[in-house]
Amino acid sequence: MTDKKTSRLIDRLFAGADAGYYGLPGELVAARERQQAVADAFTTLTPPDAEAAATAAAVAAITTDPTNAGAVDTVLDARRIDAAHAMRVDLLRAAHTASADRLAAAARDLADVVLLEHLRPAHDDAVTAARTAHATYAPHGSDAATLFVAPAKARQAWLDFQAAAGRWTALHDARTVTLDFADDQPQHDEAHLFARVANPQTAWPDLATSRQPLVQLLARRPWPLDPAGNLAWLIEHKLHLHLPTAAEQDGAWSTVFGPRLEQAQRNQRNLRGFRALAPDITVADNAEPATDAA
Repeated sequence: MTDKKTSRLIDRLFAGADAGYYGLPGELVAARERQQAVADAFTTLTPPDAEAAATAAAVAAITTDPTNAGAVDTVLDARRIDAAHAMRVDLLRAAHTASADRLAAAARDLADVVLLEHLRPAHDDAVTAARTAHATYAPHGSDAATLFVAPAKARQAWLDFQAAAGRWTALHDARTVTLDFADDQPQHDEAHLFARVANPQTAWPDLATSRQPLVQLLARRPWPLDPAGNLAWLIEHKLHLHLPTAAEQDGAWSTVFGPRLEQAQRNQRNLRGFRALAPDITVADNAEPATDAA
């Protein structure tokens, strides 16, 4: 049975498609249309409550004419109407569950197709539109006061950039949903530094060289957090914007942190070897053993 989390993921995936930001595979769209048709049929049902009305009428008829034999048949017919309605409700409820399960299964089965054949081309188009718009308005400024007196072309370009940033944000949200459906998450880039940018270290050298703990380093990340400001900063610094698979995201992470991770692993192996040779000497995990005599 499809749970509420899965239903919310489906809604998020289709939100961007319904807004026209990207397309989705025909099979997935058809599964959603079937599920929606069942949901619409379910919500438009009106309980007839036929038996209650027929019973009241039958009581009135028998009160007037105790020999009225047809009153009982009227109540029985109304009871059958109510039973048929209840059965239809049960069948539609089962059909809704089945169609929702098929929709979720289609989203899982088509996750790679969604990402690679639908979201990624739309992402590249949105980034191209954003770069074009940014190149037009940025020389005139980016705040409301300067753009107010800028040429009309620059003001329109700023509006176009905001729209492109909205699409860009929706596409990355859809990517997150798609990876959830594929049960495919980055194994190394848990901070998602490389989810939107393949080479953040180009504009942020500290990322590759600093020995600070990552959580402290992230507190000093140089780009704005709002979507439009974030995208403008990334474009201004000529970074490579991408919509990666989980493996591609980890690959970008490994380019920066792989050598450091390999060195840390070598240090750990050396430390274990030293402890095996000199078990009476205590060495911290991140420290080097002393080599000179006390």
